[in-house]
Amino acid sequence: IVGIFINGFSSILTGLNFIVTIHKMRAPGMTWFRMPLFVWAHYATGLIMVLGTPVIAITLVMVAAERLLHLGIFDPRLGGDPVLFQHLFWFYSHPAVYIMILPAMGVISELITCFARRRVYGYGFVAASSLLIALLGFLVWGHHLFVSGQSEYAAFVFSFLSFFVAIPSAIKVFNWTAT
Repeated sequence: IVGIFINGFSSILTGLNFIVTIHKMRAPGMTWFRMPLFVWAHYATGLIMVLGTPVIAITLVMVAAERLLHLGIFDPRLGGDPVLFQHLFWFYSHPAVYIMILPAMGVISELITCFARRRVYGYGFVAASSLLIALLGFLVWGHHLFVSGQSEYAAFVFSFLSFFVAIPSAIKVFNWTAT
């Protein structure tokens, strides 16, 4: 747990480094909508790292407190809720998937622009889709909990959002194809 906690801090600081560098150290004349799409992808990834990693860190602290102090946070024998652990774990872990895929999508965008020798068609939409993927990634964790006893209404909302998160990825693919 200590190792994962330390690793989490490195992720948070890495994300913060990306965000601050993109905000403060762009080249003169490099406006937001002239940045490479690879940078947009890393910006979205940095947001996920800064906003999501503290949740898993807090979850690990709660696990340690429960084990060391015999608190009833997750253990049902002590009055805790094991499904709470699942919610906290997946609230971080689902967006973590996008930590891995968004930079790759940024690389694909740059490769396509390089070999097509032109700017990506729909540049603004492709850039915005990176941010939308990051945002929606935080809203779909519940689709990992369909068998946990959540209500039909929650399952419906998480199902809808899970389908909806495919739209920004489709925007990327269609604009890459149009390029």
